[in-house]
Amino acid sequence: MEIGKKYKEKFTGNLDTILSFTGFSLGLFIVSLYYLINLNQQDIGIAVLSACLIYSVFRKKFKNEAPISSGKDRLRNILNLSFYLVFLISIFIYSMNLYYRPISYFILICVLAGIIASEILYVREGDRVAPILLQIFLLSILIRAGIYYNFPSLMGYDAYFHAGMSKLITDTGAVPPIEVSSKYFYYPLAHIFVSMTQLMGGLDVKDSFFYSIGFANIFSTAGIYLIGKKLEGPQMGLLAALLINLNNHNIVTGIANITPGSLVLCYFIIILYAIFSEKPGLVQTGLLLLTTILIVLTHQLTTFVVFLAIVSILAGKYLHNLLYGSLPVEAASFNYILFFVISLQTYWMFTYVTQDTSFF
Repeated sequence: MEIGKKYKEKFTGNLDTILSFTGFSLGLFIVSLYYLINLNQQDIGIAVLSACLIYSVFRKKFKNEAPISSGKDRLRNILNLSFYLVFLISIFIYSMNLYYRPISYFILICVLAGIIASEILYVREGDRVAPILLQIFLLSILIRAGIYYNFPSLMGYDAYFHAGMSKLITDTGAVPPIEVSSKYFYYPLAHIFVSMTQLMGGLDVKDSFFYSIGFANIFSTAGIYLIGKKLEGPQMGLLAALLINLNNHNIVTGIANITPGSLVLCYFIIILYAIFSEKPGLVQTGLLLLTTILIVLTHQLTTFVVFLAIVSILAGKYLHNLLYGSLPVEAASFNYILFFVISLQTYWMFTYVTQDTSFF
């Protein structure tokens, strides 16, 4: 029994090293498939390989809680100043090439991400993280603006339908009938959100999408930082916020193809923050329940995916308890899952695809 416990502690204590080696091997395998069977996924393999290798190299630095020396503190200030200098150069290059982005623009974007990652290495418990979060948001806005405004028109087929529906709400002050809105007659919150932004800012539909759902998609990632901070400290929280803002899927769903599902992603991050609150109280519980109702009214398919993700979190909590004894923070309860199921089922029963057919 003691031997088994000893091996279990050794395994869990070196789990990050084991997983990083496994990820490195997986990335190497994916790259080798390009040369063996011409599988054109070598970029994914290189990304996985590099990420695991970088973690292995800086593993001790991530876990180091020693105070920063004056020399390293000076280096951090230099990095902070360098970020804004490179950021201004990037904006200048972008402003000179509104519908064309030269290779220098992409190189500077990579440099900005590298500067932020370097600054994160020097963060310790108790340090101010607002300046780094601001840098992450600015970089994210720059990337998304470069993509979204690369062409004067909207991107994606679905975006035209959603833009037209939002404009009708702005012009008429009401949700268009089901003959026009189709199934979105029952899921109009994202369109109303865009319409409100258009009216308050005097903007066109394209700008309204960017300044409403696009900005919400960026700033809601502060919830990812808060979750990461509770789980592993400020460094991992900042790194998680940086990575989700650079994540291709998040960029595509949040900017390149803005749909109601993009707003669902924002709600999902808020829900994650609420269910991972250290001591969930009345405010967190109210926020959780309100956001759940809003997400149900925003989009049906992506809401169901969110439900499956939350169920997976509960399964992960159970596995974590088996390995470590307890989760460092609270997670979703069975009562909340039951509330989610009842909300979905109740609303879907009255959501009609046609006059005679419900969602089921």
